[in-house]
Amino acid sequence: MDENQLFNEIVKLVRRLASGGDLPKGLTDAPLAATTQLDQLGLDSMAKVSLVSAFDHYLGIYVDAETIPEDESLGALAQRLAKHRK
Repeated sequence: MDENQLFNEIVKLVRRLASGGDLPKGLTDAPLAATTQLDQLGLDSMAKVSLVSAFDHYLGIYVDAETIPEDESLGALAQRLAKHRK
């Protein structure tokens, strides 16, 4: 899975978690781009942990939530996940 595919998977996970109430509801249909930064998503610490846990559960990629900066873009996050996947 390349970075573009991972970005698309991240967007799907954000929307899935938002529709389930684990992330802010507004994210179910908010415009999300590769340049969207995590701090723009309005995630609290528990929501961030939910998102990172979803990476592990759905994508099989573990990354420590503490190592992801708040101002990281979704595109940069996809790059990070691609590196952890290898």
